[in-house]
This record gives sequence, C-alpha cells and structure tokens, in this order.
Amino acid sequence: MESQEAIIDRNAPIEQRVFRLETEIIAMKKNEGEMMDRLKNAHHRIDETNTQIQEIKREMRESFKALDQKVENIGLNLADKDKKDKKVHRWLIIIGVLAVAAFLGTFIVDSGMKQTLGEIALKVGVGVASTV
Repeated sequence: MESQEAIIDRNAPIEQRVFRLETEIIAMKKNEGEMMDRLKNAHHRIDETNTQIQEIKREMRESFKALDQKVENIGLNLADKDKKDKKVHRWLIIIGVLAVAAFLGTFIVDSGMKQTLGEIALKVGVGVASTV
C-alpha cells in the first residue's frame, strides 16, 4: 500500500515535485556534509590518539631501558663493593695481627728484639696506611 505523500507527489504539478526533490537533495547534501565533517573529526581524533599511544610506548621503552640500566648498575656496584670490602677485610686482619704482635712485643724484655719488631711494624703500618 502506497503512502499518501507518494500519491500527492504523483498528482502534484511538476514544479512542486521538482521543488520538493531539490529541497530533499539540499537536505541530503547538508546531512552528507555533516557526516563528512564528523568523519574527518573522528579520523583526526584517531590520529591524535595513535600519536599519543606511540609517544606513551616510546616513553615506556625509555623508562624500561633506564630501569634495566639501574638494575644492571646495582649488580655492578655490589660486585665492586664486594671487591673493596674483601681488600679492607684483608688489611684489617693484617693490622690486627700487627697490633697483637705489638702488644706482645711490649712484654719482650730484649731491646734488640723490640727495636726489630718496632721497625717491621712501622714499615708495615706505613705501607698499610699508604694503600688504604
């Protein structure tokens, strides 16, 4: 069953029908223009979003690289600290042994032995002080 408008359109004079057709075409062109503008805006927003996503990804990669470098540096720093600590422990043991020897040397009555031990302790003490 046909709508009443279609019947009126068929019975209307040609000028009226052309006018209505032109009016509908103008309305369709307006709607098409609005849709094209919305589509362009949507593409623009999509491009902006993609740009922001790429920037965030780049920043995250840089952050992870920096974090990896820091973690690697922690390991290297701990290894260096361990080496230094081993050297310090060795020197502390040597100094402790010399201190014990000097303490025991105070009980030695022989002055020649005291002088020899004192010179050795002095030379070793100067060597330890210069290396530490």
